[in-house]
Amino acid sequence: MIRAHDDDPINRHVKSIVRPRRTSTLVENPHHFRHYGLAVGENGDPVTSAFRSPSTCELLRINHYHSRSVRELKRKQARPHASDGRLGRREPAPDDLRDETALSLVPAVKATLAARYR
Repeated sequence: MIRAHDDDPINRHVKSIVRPRRTSTLVENPHHFRHYGLAVGENGDPVTSAFRSPSTCELLRINHYHSRSVRELKRKQARPHASDGRLGRREPAPDDLRDETALSLVPAVKATLAARYR
């Protein structure tokens, strides 16, 4: 799996985890919500927009991978993009990182699924 470097500007986009009862139903965009109270990042700093600089990932990391494989990436690039109908996707940059962190969770996920669906 390939991901951008931690300091890549794309990582400044906020991924929100909200308490629905403390969040307005008037959603500004999927990265920024109107909260009843103070919204904070993982380090306790206030979050006031859809972007944070610097980005952080010490407590919680959400990686958005381009695809699971080169074959899947090519298949995605052949489809129109949902936001604007254009073909193509951002190609992984030559200096993007190979990140297999999530693979360490595979045995636990498989065990949990096996126990749940017996």
